[in-house]
Amino acid sequence: MDNVQGRYARLCVQIDLECPLTSKIRIGKLLQPIQYEGITTICFECCFVGH
Repeated sequence: MDNVQGRYARLCVQIDLECPLTSKIRIGKLLQPIQYEGITTICFECCFVGH
């Protein structure tokens, strides 16, 4: 069995904050959660940053 501990990817992307954010992305057959760093006011109920 492979040791998968510590395997991750970190990406830096620009996003349009006027568009809804997503909490997951499909990569192949896997549904991966997205963690946004440096944004503390994400609301996944209405899908926008800030109110």
